[in-house]
Amino acid sequence: MEVKVYEDERKRQLEGNLSGVGVVWIFSVIFFIPFFLWIFMVFPASFIKLATGSAIYDNIYFEWAVTNLGSILILLYFVRAFRLDGVDIGAIMGKRKIPIKEILFYGILFVIVEVSIFIVADYFSLTAPYDYYELDDKPFRYILLFSASSILLTPIYEEFIMRGVLFNKLSERLSLKRSVIIIGVLFAFLHGFTKGMVFIISGSAFYYAYIYHKTKSLYASIFFHLVGNFIAFTGDPINYLYFPNLNLDAPTRSDMLAALVVLFICSPIIYRLFKTIWRDLDGKGESVYMYNMRELHGDEKARSIGES
Repeated sequence: MEVKVYEDERKRQLEGNLSGVGVVWIFSVIFFIPFFLWIFMVFPASFIKLATGSAIYDNIYFEWAVTNLGSILILLYFVRAFRLDGVDIGAIMGKRKIPIKEILFYGILFVIVEVSIFIVADYFSLTAPYDYYELDDKPFRYILLFSASSILLTPIYEEFIMRGVLFNKLSERLSLKRSVIIIGVLFAFLHGFTKGMVFIISGSAFYYAYIYHKTKSLYASIFFHLVGNFIAFTGDPINYLYFPNLNLDAPTRSDMLAALVVLFICSPIIYRLFKTIWRDLDGKGESVYMYNMRELHGDEKARSIGES
C-alpha cells in the first residue's frame, strides 16, 4: 500500500513539474500570432514600397523567401525558448524509428480520399474553386520552389508546434481522444475552411496525432506529413510540364463518378483504420513527452530536469 502511494506521489510530482512549464504553453498558444505578424506586418507591401521606393514585395520570389525565412526563424526561436525553459527537445522528438511502409500506404490513401472529396464537392459547387493543385499561372521555377519548401519545411515546423507542443500539453490535461480531436480540428482549419473540412471528413487531420502517440516519435508524424505533401505538391510541376491544358477547376461528370467509386472502395479501409484508432486511444494515458522523458532519463532524472 505504501509503495503504491509513493509511486502515485512520484508520478504526480513529475507531471506537476511538466504541467507547470508556463513559457512553453504560452509560446505555443500564441505561435500563429508572431507568424502572421511576420508575414503581414513586418513585410507588408506598403512598408516595402515606402522604404525602398520599389514594388519588391510584389515579386513572388521575394514573398516566398520572406515566408520561408520567417517560418524558420520562428521555429528556431521557439526551440530556443523551450530549451531555456527546461523542456527536453529529445523527449518531444522521441525515437527515430519510422514505420515507413505503413505511413507511406496511409499517406497515399488519405491524399486519394481527399482529392476525391474535393472533386465531388467541386462538381456540386459545395466548396470554393478547386485549389489542391492550383497553379495560378505562376512560372515553373516558382512552382518548384514552393513545392520543395512545402514538402521539406512545412512538415517540420507544423508538426513540432501542433503535435510536439500543443498535442503534448493537451494530452497532459485531457483524454487522448479529446486531445486528438481538438488538435486535429485546429490543424485542419488553419489550412482554411475548404481544405479543413476535407481534412476532417477524410479523417487525415486526426491521423497525425495518432501516429505521434502510437510511435512515440515526432519523426514518424513528420514523415507522414511529408508523404502527404509530397503527393499533393508534386502535382503542380507534373501538371505544368505534362498537362498544361488540364482544367482542374471544372471537374466533369466522369471525374465526379470516378471519385465516388474511389471513395466507395476506400471507405471500408478508412472505417476499419479509425475503428482501431478509437480503440487504441481509450483512456487518459500519458503524453508522448512524459513517456519519452521516462524512457530517456528515468523517473528521477526526468524529475530533476523538470525542476531545473
